[in-house]
Amino acid sequence: MTNQELLKRAQELFQKCLDTLESKGKVYSGEVNAFRNFTDVARELGISRKMVWWVYFRKHIDAIWAYVTFDYKDPEPIEGRIMDAINYLILLYGMIEQEKERKEE
Repeated sequence: MTNQELLKRAQELFQKCLDTLESKGKVYSGEVNAFRNFTDVARELGISRKMVWWVYFRKHIDAIWAYVTFDYKDPEPIEGRIMDAINYLILLYGMIEQEKERKEE
């Protein structure tokens, strides 16, 4: 695969990630608070929303690890887990940016 081919595939992947982030975001968070699910669960369990994020993210990392070690038995294609992991990193990035903005206010 050439660098150009990889970049083209990355663009396609990122577009799929954005589409998924948008559609799942509406289901899990609604239109107003992108992190509502994390905040609600954090409050319920008495932990930070970043800890909730880690639990959700870890599930996808565990699946990727299973794939890498040839022990992947999940019916979901690994590409879906990779997209989910990317989206969870975007969500963490968003949380960090939100925290920075709140500190600046």
